[in-house]
Amino acid sequence: MPEPLPAPQRWGNAPWKAAPTQGRRAPPARGRAGLVHFILFALTVVSTTVAGVGMAHRPAPMRMAVAWQALQFEPQRLWDGIMFSAPLLVTLFAHEMGHYLVARRWHVKASWPFFVPMPAGLGTMGALIAMDPEDEKDRRAMLEIGAAGPLAGFVPAFGFLLVGLHFSGIKTQEEMVTFIRLGGFDMPDSVALSLGTWLMKGSLAPGTQVVLHPMALAGWYGLYLTWFNLLPFGQLDGGHIAAATFPGRSRLFNVTVVGGLLLVALLTWRASWLGILVGLAVLGVLAGVSHPKPKEGSAPLGFRQQVVLWACLLVFLLCFVADPLPKGGL
Repeated sequence: MPEPLPAPQRWGNAPWKAAPTQGRRAPPARGRAGLVHFILFALTVVSTTVAGVGMAHRPAPMRMAVAWQALQFEPQRLWDGIMFSAPLLVTLFAHEMGHYLVARRWHVKASWPFFVPMPAGLGTMGALIAMDPEDEKDRRAMLEIGAAGPLAGFVPAFGFLLVGLHFSGIKTQEEMVTFIRLGGFDMPDSVALSLGTWLMKGSLAPGTQVVLHPMALAGWYGLYLTWFNLLPFGQLDGGHIAAATFPGRSRLFNVTVVGGLLLVALLTWRASWLGILVGLAVLGVLAGVSHPKPKEGSAPLGFRQQVVLWACLLVFLLCFVADPLPKGGL
């Protein structure tokens, strides 16, 4: 006789059911929820601030371990770290609260954001909210909840990019070669970056290039995470949008995205696209690649959802970069 399923538990305001067949434990009880959110957020503040100190180092960025030591000897560098950390965390928070608030509007229960610290790179792997996977969603709700994050995060990310570009310096090509050789970043261009540079710096003189201020770097990475999240794959936001727009075709989108990235990597001969594939593979292992279908009998997408869909496509095109990794590293 099979064992009975565990009773539903509470996580914040969201009910959860354990899934023993998947080998995954349910989130902790409600009493620990706020503490977990706070600890993760505090760790992410520290890790992203140290990362910002390293990125703001002159003449070129340095690793987080070295940045931590530099911060202990030169506490005044803390401001540079804050100039990177605060905009990045605001962008991540806006992204997740977009999901959260729209989910609440559709009466879909969701947790508060979980921030994920990382002792390398940007200092974070981003943030996420959790929803009951057994809570079937209407097509319209699924699309709007999935799209709310990228659209909400795009606004502060582009705003911080503009403000940061105002404080950014300009180097010649010869200076950029030395800068990159010392470990600096040559950020891949995008429509949003080109537009922001033109708005804040005007037309650059031939043979010159902008070196992004820490705040502009935070805005650039916010836009980068936006286009990545809009890929129609698995549990990414784009995966939710695709599942709502074309129910039952999630596997086709997954195969198309993976095949398309492989083709681009072969045609451009840029290993950075393989890095994106590795990221998708890790995401697939952690969150799965299959996507639940919308609720049976869902109403077709209306005019508002069509507008949201086109807005997501526009944001994706604005944020897309032709080479997904900057020269010199993350």
